[in-house]
Amino acid sequence: MSYDSSHSDLIRCSATYVDKILKGAQPGDLHVEEATEFELVINLKSAKAPGLTIPPSLLRRADEGGNPPKASTKPKSLSDGP
Repeated sequence: MSYDSSHSDLIRCSATYVDKILKGAQPGDLHVEEATEFELVINLKSAKAPGLTIPPSLLRRADEGGNPPKASTKPKSLSDGP
């Protein structure tokens, strides 16, 4: 399970910085931005290996997960992970 900044948000911010620099801005003059979007990812395959059960309420909050129990609501996108 991980809770981290959104990779797509970080890529968007990076592209914005590159655009400003290519248009002539000095890197030292640019403001530092913090991540504003975060993702909760649960790897159910890894959780099941030691016998852990992830509560359905936590699965519903996840942005990504894998093979949720049939009684729970599916996360937005599913992946089994490595």
